[in-house]
Amino acid sequence: MNEELFQKISRAMTFRMGTIMSVILCLVGNLATGYFTVVGYIVSLLICLAITFVIGYFFPIGKFQIDACMKLKLVPGSFMWKYVSGLVSGCIHTPILTFTSVGVAYAMAIKKTGGLGAISFIKVFVITFAVCFVIGHIIDFICMPIFLMQQFRKYGIKEPGC
Repeated sequence: MNEELFQKISRAMTFRMGTIMSVILCLVGNLATGYFTVVGYIVSLLICLAITFVIGYFFPIGKFQIDACMKLKLVPGSFMWKYVSGLVSGCIHTPILTFTSVGVAYAMAIKKTGGLGAISFIKVFVITFAVCFVIGHIIDFICMPIFLMQQFRKYGIKEPGC
């Protein structure tokens, strides 16, 4: 696969995975604070989408995933390849998306309660991060191969795995 085609597929994957991860992790992050609002969700979603696309544009996550799998000498398309790929993506996206969504929801909760809320940001963040990491990894594991195969079909690539 040439570099230009790899870039097209990488950007399409960033858009698709970034969108689905942002939608779900922002929802979880906002619900975890106990002060879910539609406005808070939309604000955190827009911020997370912007962050995800910036990350995807400047940091070639697909290359990081492939490099990690190759260093571990994994077989493309195998369970471990998918697991490690999801883990790499999760380690990059989940902390940022969780921090953003919990931060926005927490700020809105403090504003709504006049700062009288008894919730601790660190406590909410740590618990939500653990939940989001698991959920994000499951999303990566399920959706990434599906989206990647769609891109391969779109560009007529007949590569096994991933």
